[in-house]
Amino acid sequence: MNLVVEYVPRSRIRPNPWNPNKQDAFIYEKELASIRAFGFVDPILTRNLGGDYEIIDGEHRWKAAGELGIDPVPIVNLGEISEAEARKLTIVLNETRGRADPGLLRDLLEDLSSRESVQSLLDVLPYTREQFEALVKPFDWDSVEQPKRVDPEHEQWVLRSYKLPRSVAALLDDAIDRVQRNERKDHGNVSISDWMAIEYIVADFLAE
Repeated sequence: MNLVVEYVPRSRIRPNPWNPNKQDAFIYEKELASIRAFGFVDPILTRNLGGDYEIIDGEHRWKAAGELGIDPVPIVNLGEISEAEARKLTIVLNETRGRADPGLLRDLLEDLSSRESVQSLLDVLPYTREQFEALVKPFDWDSVEQPKRVDPEHEQWVLRSYKLPRSVAALLDDAIDRVQRNERKDHGNVSISDWMAIEYIVADFLAE
């Protein structure tokens, strides 16, 4: 399938009713800032529906286009695909974007901050100043004692589910990634799971 960018009136594009991806006000403002700074560089993915176009991916960009007066809007249209296929694509595109490696992200942010002011970066990047500073601050692993280990084969497994603010979730993800990278460095690229990394973090805290 050859995917072609075309421009259509925004009024002919409509959101789908199943999109699970929600943006808070802070991230939406960053979406607006990004489009102002760089233009509409990521077309909306759509399908044909009733003579118009239904969004598969890009509802927030479509909303931002309306607020910024961008019309017509760039789309990539997949044509006549079923609702089931469209729903699956929405999930796939939301869930497979990946997660930044903290070390590589830190290097990238440090490079950018050497070229321009932190404030100019914060104008478009999706971080508060506190989040930005936490991302570029190195972690002193030498000050952390080795945590106690559990025997997973003799442990009863439980499922825990927590709802976290985005900033807290980002800090937890960063901590898990740092533990995993440290273990790979110290033990010959041996990987540990997320739950093992959390065990290390909690054990370190309890040992204080």
